[in-house]
Amino acid sequence: MKQKLLLSLLSISLLFVGSSNAYSQAKDEQSKNIERVRTYWREVWEKGNLQAVADFYHPNAKHGENFTIESFQKGVKSQREAFPDFKATVKDIFTTGDKVITEVEYTATHTGRRMFGQEPLGKTVKVPGLDIFTFQNGKVINHQHVADHLDLVLQMGLKLTPTNDPKLVEQEVKKAGVAYNDLMKRLKSGKAYDELEKSGDIAALDKVLAEEYIYTSRDGKASGKKESFEEYKNLKMSSYSANILNQEVRVISPTAAVETGTVRYKGINNGKPFDITKRYTTTWVWRSGRWQIVADHTSKVE
Repeated sequence: MKQKLLLSLLSISLLFVGSSNAYSQAKDEQSKNIERVRTYWREVWEKGNLQAVADFYHPNAKHGENFTIESFQKGVKSQREAFPDFKATVKDIFTTGDKVITEVEYTATHTGRRMFGQEPLGKTVKVPGLDIFTFQNGKVINHQHVADHLDLVLQMGLKLTPTNDPKLVEQEVKKAGVAYNDLMKRLKSGKAYDELEKSGDIAALDKVLAEEYIYTSRDGKASGKKESFEEYKNLKMSSYSANILNQEVRVISPTAAVETGTVRYKGINNGKPFDITKRYTTTWVWRSGRWQIVADHTSKVE
């Protein structure tokens, strides 16, 4: 009996030691991944070390469309030729599992080669960014990047004008509508307001909603831009999805369009599940080089 008890205790001890070692190894790898990301920002973007790109990414890594290490190296070289003083300041960095998340601020002065067809005007740009790196055996296998590149080109002094082609206007507004729906998903994902500010989603909402923005709910109540921001401070959403079922755009002019369609919303709000389909009408206008929403309305599809 004593022998069996001793064997049981020994097995438990070995299991505990094994689990402890595995946890310690995982934490050690996470620390290494954080250092790898810091090295990436420093070596690749601030020093232009192209070999560091190959050292950082897995050969089969995904990062945007048609990513290859060679094409990314060319992109880094091109951007640094346009912005010789490019600097990436890591504002926040943390890890969860095999992922490293960074909040970064990019600053640079356009004094080099032409960029986006724009001659250098010596303007300094400052753009926040959010990056999620997923590691596999010490290499990045997936890289997700979010930044306001439109704001970047506007800061460079590039003058954007709307197209006169109605079909292109329709395509642009459809893309803007999908991007707005994706933004809503992030805003209603259950994150705290300060987290939404850190991720740049609140700033993105500020840019997409015009100052005179008005939302009319299905019961006829109207609210403005200020009320929209207040809503996200008090949300009790723990789960949310919004799938566009259909989408149409009616072009009014090169600078105005109306988007209509239906969206199915599912989630949990204040502890109560919901599953509802709504028809929406969104009025878009082109201002300061971007599409903005001036009016929004939703009504329940019975």
